[in-house]
Amino acid sequence: MLQEKEDQGWIIDLVKKKLPNEDQDIFPLTVWEEGVTKDGDYWRVPIQPRVTPKRTYQFYEILAELEETLEEEGANILLVPVYPD
Repeated sequence: MLQEKEDQGWIIDLVKKKLPNEDQDIFPLTVWEEGVTKDGDYWRVPIQPRVTPKRTYQFYEILAELEETLEEEGANILLVPVYPD
């Protein structure tokens, strides 16, 4: 595991660091901090695009790649898609 004692703030910071930069040619994403919860060995982290993506599959692809990166680093994090109102 990346850190012996994980806490919610540490998990949020880790995911935020891994989100794509706003300069990249994709829609910006944010962590919905109020929705972060621990479920057994996993953290559930809601991720929300700032605008509704035109192609939903792109949002899911980005989340899958990000989850894979976090898993390779030893973090047990499930990214949950959340859509803007």
